Amino acid sequence: MLTCIHFILETFHSLMFLELYTDVENDMNSWFAPIASVMVAPAIQQATIEALPRGPTKAALVKAIDLAQTSVCAVARLFAEKYEEEFTPFVETFVSQVWALLTEVSAAEEYDALVSTAISFLSSMSRKEWYKALFENNLAALCEKIAIPQLQLRESDEELFEENWADYVSRDMLGADQDTRRRTAADLVTALCVHFEPQVTEILKQYIAYLLGQAAASPDNWKAKDVAMYVVLALTVKSKTRARGAVAINPYVDIGDFFTTSVIPELESTDLNEKPIIKADCLKFITQFRSQLPAEALPTVFALAQKWLACPQPVVHSYAAIAIEKLLAVKDEAGAVRLPVAAIADRLGDTLAALFGALQQRDSGENEHVMLAILRVVSVGKELVFPFASAIIGEVAARLTIVAQNPRQPKFNHNLFEVLACLIHYLCKDSPATVDTFVNCFLPIFEVILGTEACNDLQPYTFQVLAQLLELSPTVPESFAGIFPSLLLAVMWETQANCPAIARLLAAYLDKGFAPSADQVRLANPLPYSGVVLSSYIYILFIVKC
Repeated sequence: MLTCIHFILETFHSLMFLELYTDVENDMNSWFAPIASVMVAPAIQQATIEALPRGPTKAALVKAIDLAQTSVCAVARLFAEKYEEEFTPFVETFVSQVWALLTEVSAAEEYDALVSTAISFLSSMSRKEWYKALFENNLAALCEKIAIPQLQLRESDEELFEENWADYVSRDMLGADQDTRRRTAADLVTALCVHFEPQVTEILKQYIAYLLGQAAASPDNWKAKDVAMYVVLALTVKSKTRARGAVAINPYVDIGDFFTTSVIPELESTDLNEKPIIKADCLKFITQFRSQLPAEALPTVFALAQKWLACPQPVVHSYAAIAIEKLLAVKDEAGAVRLPVAAIADRLGDTLAALFGALQQRDSGENEHVMLAILRVVSVGKELVFPFASAIIGEVAARLTIVAQNPRQPKFNHNLFEVLACLIHYLCKDSPATVDTFVNCFLPIFEVILGTEACNDLQPYTFQVLAQLLELSPTVPESFAGIFPSLLLAVMWETQANCPAIARLLAAYLDKGFAPSADQVRLANPLPYSGVVLSSYIYILFIVKC
């Protein structure tokens, strides 16, 4: 029966998503009275469920209840957001029922979807001016009974941190956790602050102080500090952007004081293996508030982030790399860089060494965040990285050799080629003779990539880099003459992503006055259509260049 109810509600949600049908609008009570009863039916009360013996029957019942009640919350949220006027008579009933449910529901993972959907419903209601009165006298209970418990670090979170660092980073730092308990609980705090910012801030500041006190009392209570940091982030950040992090913050929270007393001491720790989750939280904090921290403190923060690149825990050194990349990229409202490269010029060599060292760490051989940080350092450092160019070229060549054997991480591969292109741009533009260094180092690797079917996704990058090298070279290097015939193979043009890159490379050959022999120009078994396309490309290039 519960499974049938779930499917009925899912169908009802789909039918009502775009339009409120007249038959439903004219008889809302006959729909929402039974829908509301699903939340309080005696047979599905928490105490009744917990009394059942463990086994497949109990597990099936728990799943059916979870799906049915999740569907109820989804329908309630849909009507509250899209058909507010018609749903108003039922809001108080649903709010009270969802509230009661959240104070009783288990912390078990099987209830995560229900809890997330239910909290999202409360968040949506609390933002609306019409329903302020439902929350105004219950703020402390909402914070204590719903928000704080759902922000707790669970065993499954710790397992994810240890066993699947990429997923943890994606959820926690990059925003892929929109339906998790922690994210929805943080959203509830943010929603409550829309109308009750001073009151909610005062309530939660007391909890923050209590949690920090617990953490200070014993090293074993470190999870209390993790919750405190989540509460601070949820309470403080009012709006943020990808470019600048937090851009509007709660004026009733002293971020500077928390940064000085709770974040800096953790990052100054000399034990790289101590409380890794807390260290990750602190690195996330400086990343989120990079626009709000004093500009004069940023060089120190940068140095601390660099230190944690040596941490063996993948999440921690990934967060350190993200922090470095964001600190170098962030600008103020006027568009000026907040951390000028001149302020950290003496650290660039050590930073690059630490970043490449992080790629040697466990499970981080193709860490996209570390490679993006390397790209940022090289791109902002420009001429300042010249003294380390030889070491960087060697590291990039080594990484590219590994990638060419089995490309697995597209974002890492993209950032790796970007680093290479950036090095070529800055090192060869004023010294064309340097082109030979890159050709000698990378051409054998490129030949492997172009000759390996598994590396098809890397071919557009390879052709672009070859075109870049040829454009910066005073003449056509002898080794490039052997590449030319392969560019005329129809199979190369069948991949759409290759076409612009090969066209650019052919244009570079023409621009250098390259005169191919008749054998080099002759197409090798071209397909009719591909031959026409290829001939058209070459014909257009000749017209443009001549």
